[in-house]
Amino acid sequence: MTLFDPILAGPTQPSRLSQIDTQFIQVHGALFYLAVLENGKFLPLLAKAAGSYHTSLDGHIGRTTRRWLELGYHQAISDCCALFGYGAEENPLTAAIRTDHSEDHSNSEREGGDTTSVSPAKQAFDLALSFVAQTASIVLQRLRDPNVLPYIHVMLVCLLFLSDHPGAMAYLEGKFPFRLLSLHLNTLLSKGGPFPLPEGPTFPRPDKGDAPRPLPEDHALRGLTFAEGYHPSDWFSNDKTDEEERYFELPSMVDERIRRISFIGRCIAEKGRWLMYDGGTRHFSAPLDEISASHGADGPESTGIAGGTNPPTPSTLSMTEESQGDDELLPDAPNYSE
Repeated sequence: MTLFDPILAGPTQPSRLSQIDTQFIQVHGALFYLAVLENGKFLPLLAKAAGSYHTSLDGHIGRTTRRWLELGYHQAISDCCALFGYGAEENPLTAAIRTDHSEDHSNSEREGGDTTSVSPAKQAFDLALSFVAQTASIVLQRLRDPNVLPYIHVMLVCLLFLSDHPGAMAYLEGKFPFRLLSLHLNTLLSKGGPFPLPEGPTFPRPDKGDAPRPLPEDHALRGLTFAEGYHPSDWFSNDKTDEEERYFELPSMVDERIRRISFIGRCIAEKGRWLMYDGGTRHFSAPLDEISASHGADGPESTGIAGGTNPPTPSTLSMTEESQGDDELLPDAPNYSE
């Protein structure tokens, strides 16, 4: 609460935080209060902060350029922690994983319109999922921006973990933007560059027997429940990498992330119906999203976290006009634009 309370209380003194960072912390603070402390007093602030955050996010990523490489994976980790209720025992995902219950929860979510019977943990999860789904929709529409790849990588690690638990994954069906995810994956496969992409089930490793070089977000993911079993057992065994170098961004990491994201996408496709992958055409699709759209199912914005409005449509170009400059891409990074 040392972090959340002063920011939730309002601007009593000048803050060094940017407006969008303040909004992001307000969202998570309000969700934490509801999920862990079972206190919904900041729900009005949550709706306002989430709406403003999503309105500003696309432009913020465009202006921040390479700095969003790091910001993106930290924000994705925070969002995944919100989905798990910051460790709350009654969190729906945690409960589903604990019982490994595989029945379809999507119908029960809409039964009984009496919201007074919804537990704080379930309400917090619904609001967190709405926030995360809208955030992911905005990020995934930046189809040729390499600076969003760490965010996507982390989110896919979380989805990979959930794909082992169909009962938990059922909560995301029809709400997480799997269609946009498949579109982004297809864009990476078609514009990823001349390097070979792995097609097998084995975690992508360095070429020619080189020592593992974890990505910066790999270090940030260590110890998180949803990252358990993702990395090979020897992935962090290279003691030649010193503490400061662990989070240093190298140009070659863009290609490595594309390999890793493609690998995880195919692993998820093999485990369930959320993504489909055709190895012959190297094409992803999201059949559940297509079915939901044809039947007019509620989208991620339907829970009203952002005041019932749709998030803005972000740029699908390489970068927004504000961000074009010398530091637009990492040196030697592939250019994803046509």
